[in-house]
Amino acid sequence: MEEFITGEPVVGFAALPAGAQQLSQQLLLTNRYTFPFLSSHPLDRDTSVKKLIIVVHGSGRNAEGYFRSAVSAAPQGTVVFAYWSQSGWKKGDLSEIPSTSRYSSYEMVDRLIDLGVRHYPRLEKIMVIGHSAGGQFVHRYAGGSQREASLKNIDFTYVVANPSSYLYLNPLRWNKKVQAFMPGNKGECRDFNLYHKGLEELNQYMRSTGGKNIKSNLVKRNVVYLLGSEDDDPQAEQLDQSCAAMQQGENRLERGNLFVQYLDTYFSKHTSRKVIAQGVGHSSFGIFNSPEGKAVLAE
Repeated sequence: MEEFITGEPVVGFAALPAGAQQLSQQLLLTNRYTFPFLSSHPLDRDTSVKKLIIVVHGSGRNAEGYFRSAVSAAPQGTVVFAYWSQSGWKKGDLSEIPSTSRYSSYEMVDRLIDLGVRHYPRLEKIMVIGHSAGGQFVHRYAGGSQREASLKNIDFTYVVANPSSYLYLNPLRWNKKVQAFMPGNKGECRDFNLYHKGLEELNQYMRSTGGKNIKSNLVKRNVVYLLGSEDDDPQAEQLDQSCAAMQQGENRLERGNLFVQYLDTYFSKHTSRKVIAQGVGHSSFGIFNSPEGKAVLAE
């Protein structure tokens, strides 16, 4: 099923650039269930398409807004899919479909990648990007997905923008008193190292990859931590303030800086990098359309 929607401006977002559309698509899962997503181009085996961006929205589930944010920031010739998820799917948990056919939200991105590869046979680059809760999604997906390993001829980049928490690869956490990473205290926070803050008690999708491979993936893969320089409010709306999250820092910017510092300290050969979007707070449009964000998406 495909519905064409005109590219009229939406309040708070830029109009679609020339050549881009907003197409409502349905990915068939079973004869009863489909998975909706938006795309900027038709699915028609276009050999001119070399790059695919899959954008995951935040907890507000405004897929259209995130779609337009990404399309307005993406270079010409890039196809953008906007992924729709339900609340609670940011960890890759199974869907709540009341049947035996339940799907991990991460599997849906796997399927969108497969769809893109089939319809755009000359793809050279795939980016999976997300902001806020979408950034949490992309960070864990970068560790757990097995699609990159199976597509040797395509370059992958994962853009993790302003998430509320991170997936740590061992039980060390920042200790503010001693200004160093120390073993987390389960007496103070029993679940600090449970998934999706740590690697204990992984869900079904992540177990299929395994803790050792998740750690290796997050160290070796091209992950960009895109942080807004002004996303530093410790009382920000929807900031995770659980004890497990607070062991990662007091606000989103601090948590991002500390996580990259953690990688630098204990996984010095990691291939990820941090990019600071100057003057940007907690805004998907602001961060992806900043000079720094546009430069990342143009890679």
